[in-house]
Amino acid sequence: MAGVNMNRRVTLETVVRSPDGAGGFSESWQSLGALWAGVEAVGSVTPRARITLRALPATSLARPEPGQRLREGSRLYYLRHVVENARNSRLLICLADIVGGDAP
Repeated sequence: MAGVNMNRRVTLETVVRSPDGAGGFSESWQSLGALWAGVEAVGSVTPRARITLRALPATSLARPEPGQRLREGSRLYYLRHVVENARNSRLLICLADIVGGDAP
């Protein structure tokens, strides 16, 4: 894992839908745990980040999936894509939209 600086502690969150009693639902976010990540800004028009994490088994609830988000203080990273690193299968690469906070 040389060359990857995973020095940011982020919280993995998933959306939870609850019935609202009127036939619809409300959404809230639930924490799934903390992870260490390397974050690098990519793109110039839309704020996006390339996030590197240690890989977890596909069956693990702590393995990020598209549609979830990572939280770092007031900054949120909405995960669009999650793939294993082609050169190092012990790493996951996430492409995320950045919302709030300062740029990485």
